[in-house]
Amino acid sequence: SLRILVIVGSGIGGVATALGLH
Repeated sequence: SLRILVIVGSGIGGVATALGLH
């Protein structure tokens, strides 16, 4: 369960970072 949360969290962080770069 924790791994899934970490993966989802990192995924959201990656999207947020990508949006921030644009």
